[in-house]
Amino acid sequence: MPARIIPKIGLDLDGVIIDHTRNKILLAKKFGFSLKPTETPFPRMKRRIPPAIYREIQRILYGELSLSAPPVERALEGLRTLGKNYDLFIVSRRSDKEVALAWIKKELDGLIKEVNIHFVIKDREKALVCKELRIVVFLDDKVESLWELKTVKERFWFDHFDVSREYEDLKGVKVVPSWRDFVEQMVGLPRIELGSTA
Repeated sequence: MPARIIPKIGLDLDGVIIDHTRNKILLAKKFGFSLKPTETPFPRMKRRIPPAIYREIQRILYGELSLSAPPVERALEGLRTLGKNYDLFIVSRRSDKEVALAWIKKELDGLIKEVNIHFVIKDREKALVCKELRIVVFLDDKVESLWELKTVKERFWFDHFDVSREYEDLKGVKVVPSWRDFVEQMVGLPRIELGSTA
């Protein structure tokens, strides 16, 4: 009897597990811009805020300030549920991985094994990590990053502010507006298609 293969799910960190919405609003206000929560996805922020200020907001956001950010709603519950049947990985772009690891240790409480946490410098490097790890599902809050993941069978855009309606062609990427929806999608996917022989 063939050995049971546990399908691997890859997860972005920022915007998927860490909720930066409140800190984006506070930082934008500091620089003189008033943002609603629905304006905090980066494609929309870029249209409102000049590039130099936008880059500075990003720099501050992913520094020590990110330690104050809460988990995305239902993310922890979703990780616990999926961890029963899937091998979970974080594959995230971060220049300061020490801050990210401190947040993970504080908030995730061992929900994802340390050996399964990977950081890259550029978004396109996620594709190399996913190919090497044989990740079959990926959840990201940036559709452009998902387009690069050619070897991943199921790609999901975590889009809780409905940015996807501004795109004409998602190039095979599926949209989920919440962690509850993502977990439901995973339950509904035939596991044999995701690489399980069980």
